[in-house]
Amino acid sequence: RVALDSTDLKIKEKSFIKIGSGPKVKVNKNMESFFKKLELSTKMKLSHTKEVDEGDINMSIVVETILSSRDQRKQGLIDLAEEFKSSGTSGVLGDFLKTYAFQKHVLVTGPAGSGKTYMVDKFASEYGVKSIFKAFDEGTESIDLLGHMVKLKDGSFSWKDGVLTEAFRAAQTGKVLLFVDEMLRAPVKELNILVGSLSPNSKRQYQLRTGRPMEETMDKDAFIVDEEILAIPMENLFVVGTTNQGSNYNTGRIDRALKDRFRLYYQEATIDEMEDIIYDQSFTLLGNEAPAKNLTTILVSIINEITEMKETGNLPEVLSLRHVSEALDTSRNAKDVKARMLDIAPNIVSITSDGKFNDVQLTIIQDIIKSKM
Repeated sequence: RVALDSTDLKIKEKSFIKIGSGPKVKVNKNMESFFKKLELSTKMKLSHTKEVDEGDINMSIVVETILSSRDQRKQGLIDLAEEFKSSGTSGVLGDFLKTYAFQKHVLVTGPAGSGKTYMVDKFASEYGVKSIFKAFDEGTESIDLLGHMVKLKDGSFSWKDGVLTEAFRAAQTGKVLLFVDEMLRAPVKELNILVGSLSPNSKRQYQLRTGRPMEETMDKDAFIVDEEILAIPMENLFVVGTTNQGSNYNTGRIDRALKDRFRLYYQEATIDEMEDIIYDQSFTLLGNEAPAKNLTTILVSIINEITEMKETGNLPEVLSLRHVSEALDTSRNAKDVKARMLDIAPNIVSITSDGKFNDVQLTIIQDIIKSKM
């Protein structure tokens, strides 16, 4: 939590709000609503044109603090996601994850290609705890989460943990981060298994019935098989999920039980955030700041130009951050990046009735890439 009186609020004669070193955002009705809440919480009279100079202040934390102080925590989950989505101010995802790590689970929403998976994966690798990854889809089954018996070569059977059981078992002795990509693509039954396991008991423990058969006991004429139940401290498990905002499989799927267990974060696909991610990957590939900055500038300019062609109706798709990240991930040097970018071109053009790529669109994309690289 951030104490509100520690923020450095200065009234400026400007028609925008600036959060730390973040981008300038025009004030709209949502921002006005935010400042009204801020006035009520701090008893400060503020105009709606101001600048927040404190670089470390995460706007999402400030809003959460305000809502909590007014005893609106549950409703705040809904308001928080909607305000950031509408205002275009979503803070820094890495800071948000650090704030709630092993205190509250997080669900990151946002459009495809906005860097959700990359940023969460980066956080997991940097946090220094055991991390377990699982991508959900429509075919995800309960055995994928809980586990099942497998037959060995000698004819005997052995239990194989599912991803949720694996996380719970590891969390009995240490901290575990469970990263669930495309979380809301799972069928309702399987999603309920995950969400239900995150309901703490009176001892502040999470419990999971794994389905693993344990000791057999005899009751009259019948055998009774005890089922394994794993109990872990709440503070040992941190679940981070991602989902593509607006996709047909998740609209309306964020129900009350899920909202009660997860903080919602909207990851916007802004050029500034894309640029930061592309630079990180470029620096990892090239190992030098100047070439990494140059490559980042080139790749961002390609994204912008292809986006403009999409907006004018010349192309059916945009070049997403995911496309560029994949090109960088599969490259061994700067020269490789150009070849990998050209390989992506067919993925964002139309397919003709006879199954061929649209030659005109393909040429447009290839010419843009070749002219800049």
